[in-house]
Amino acid sequence: MNFFDNLIHVDVKKNMCIAGLSDELFCVYLYKLFEEKNKNILFVVNSLYEANTLFSTLNNYTDKVRLFPMDDFLTSEALAISPDLKINRLNTLNDLIYGERCIVITNLIGYLRFLPSKKTYEDFVLNLWVGEEISPKFFVEKLIKSNYSRTTLVTRTGEIGVRGFVIDVFPINEEYPVRIEFFGDEIDSIRYFDVNTQKTIEKINKISINPFSEFLTYDDVTEEHFGKQKYLPTYEDVVSISEYFNSGYVFYKDYEQLKTSYLHMLDEINTYNNERDVKFKGNYMFSLDDIKVSYPVYYMSINNITNSDLDVLKYDVKTINNFAEDIDHINSFIRENIASGKTVLICLKKYQLKSISKKLNMNYVEATLDNIALNKVNLIEKEFNHGYIFNDFVLLTANELFINNERKRKYNTTFKYSSSISDISKLNIGDYVVHSVHGIGMYNGIKTLSSFGYEKDYLEVLYQGTDKIYIPVEKIDLLTKYSTKDGVLPKVNKLGGTEWEKTKARVRSKVKDMADKLLKLYAERESKKGFAFSPDCDMLHDFENDFPYELTKDQITAIQQIKADMEKSVPMDRLLCGDVGFGKTEVAFVAAFKAILDSKQVLFLCPTTILSNQHYENAKERFKNFPVSIALLNRFTPAKEVNNIIEGLKSGTIDLVFGTHRLLSDDVKPKDLGLLIIDEEQRFGVLHKEKIKEYKTNVDVLTLSATPIPRTLQMSLVGIRSLSLIETPPVNRYPVQTYVIQENMQILKTLFTRN
Repeated sequence: MNFFDNLIHVDVKKNMCIAGLSDELFCVYLYKLFEEKNKNILFVVNSLYEANTLFSTLNNYTDKVRLFPMDDFLTSEALAISPDLKINRLNTLNDLIYGERCIVITNLIGYLRFLPSKKTYEDFVLNLWVGEEISPKFFVEKLIKSNYSRTTLVTRTGEIGVRGFVIDVFPINEEYPVRIEFFGDEIDSIRYFDVNTQKTIEKINKISINPFSEFLTYDDVTEEHFGKQKYLPTYEDVVSISEYFNSGYVFYKDYEQLKTSYLHMLDEINTYNNERDVKFKGNYMFSLDDIKVSYPVYYMSINNITNSDLDVLKYDVKTINNFAEDIDHINSFIRENIASGKTVLICLKKYQLKSISKKLNMNYVEATLDNIALNKVNLIEKEFNHGYIFNDFVLLTANELFINNERKRKYNTTFKYSSSISDISKLNIGDYVVHSVHGIGMYNGIKTLSSFGYEKDYLEVLYQGTDKIYIPVEKIDLLTKYSTKDGVLPKVNKLGGTEWEKTKARVRSKVKDMADKLLKLYAERESKKGFAFSPDCDMLHDFENDFPYELTKDQITAIQQIKADMEKSVPMDRLLCGDVGFGKTEVAFVAAFKAILDSKQVLFLCPTTILSNQHYENAKERFKNFPVSIALLNRFTPAKEVNNIIEGLKSGTIDLVFGTHRLLSDDVKPKDLGLLIIDEEQRFGVLHKEKIKEYKTNVDVLTLSATPIPRTLQMSLVGIRSLSLIETPPVNRYPVQTYVIQENMQILKTLFTRN
């Protein structure tokens, strides 16, 4: 029998109030209710922060948890709606219309949000199959009404591309875009394709395409109204998120606090409406009293019960303060509770259990949640967010035992941002392009031409005089976007002339000389025998599991590629590309720890002092639970400490050193260097690069870059250097959004006072 089966008795009644539970134990309550009653649950909390925190906690018990998050009023109305939050909401609505039973957590403004009726939303779902008859024109129009945006080349979720009788679409609920080919009004084929190569991945027989917006109506909508939820009642009957549940319970956390926040929001709305949106006379969202639910239940985390008519179910749960890693205090606390007849459960990750078991000065048993030893100390390999004392049980987690152990669970989604490599190929009218045969021309857009009664789309490229060529859109790879220094305009070639061939001949000669030098260097690397690192061990797995966030698929792929390179006897030279904040540093830390576990040293080279400090501080936090000696060497390092670091590198007592070009000095001589990590190599000077080249002949090298120079990138693309790409940002990482708006003191006040 599982520990939680008899821990807490689940009872639920209409208009019941639950008090005395901690958030962690209330999540256990919700989980048990969800399992026993077989009904959906909507949980309404005050803020987006609370919603994310409770989502993370509930994920420890079940994966049937969904978020319906919404930005605060001013951010969403006066600035812009977060695309990440929008995707989360749409994914939740999709699960609900497909009948998936789940627990949905929403903040107050998400609960009050106008939504189309469930029937309208279902009507906008396109279910397609091979052989179905549907007008391509109607198909495209419906996608556009569903807020899919039309583009030349489909690279990201929510885009469609139309090329004659071929329609590409990237559905919100799919990992890959689909290419749908029509024969007249009949669907001839459906296939997944790769956004980078445009090649087919897999043929399929059917596909469901869900809406890319919560603003859904068949009526004609003005441009000013489209996509703005406050105008949706003008065109459709609207409902709240609660109407998407067939049956179930609606829980409110601290309802009095919800009402207070709602009144504050009304003041904010009235001020904004009177000062900035005077013409709008409608409602921005439902009022709190407008939404009627059949089975409300109230959870009070604080003692603010004002309604005496509520049936109150009280519990007595005590929270536990953080011990700040004071092992004497921890042992004393555990002994006192065991002596009073309680059962202690210590729930941690595997490596944390090994660490804490060495510090306990008492007997313990290694147990599972299905096999608890009563009145004993139970060590259990399982993670929870917070501990508590309830009845005869004490549950301790990393949050109580360790310092700074906040753990976050990310909301998984198939949303795909556009590929940074593919974006290079995106063209605008007036851009200069290069055709491998005809030379430099000017792109003039997509033109539809008719041949033998069939219409087809072509790319038009203009040359000298009135010359022009037409290239089928499916052969866009014949063109590359012309790149040069800012402000320098290229000379457009003449069709049929010899100038382009002469230009190519001159460039070939120069490239050949450069290529010979580079190939000589990299051939030398290939011929030299390097160190083959050992396969992954348990401690490396523990280190990877200690990362408090969910890795993206691109991060996992990059880590696997780097590990494979390190385990070869040939020195690694890999370029890791990814935008700022996409998780390159974590990938580098995993590679560094793999090297350190084989008793090798690691140098982490940074272009600036500030960046070296940032990486050093991050590393101290990331490696704090593991036996790694870390140092920092830059111009702010005291002279005495510099000497100690240099001696530590020579003797092998220091494992990992972060620093600027100071690491390339002649007096820095590691005893056994195994890995060199370079952040933004292109920002180092010529002399520094020569020193780096010396390392590259026999040491594994990992280069990190958000903006590699064209030569570095080209070397990776042609195979001279290995390339890993991180193109997907971590889920819930908000993009930096810049807005130019009229001065608004209300917005400034909100931004300055926001938590």
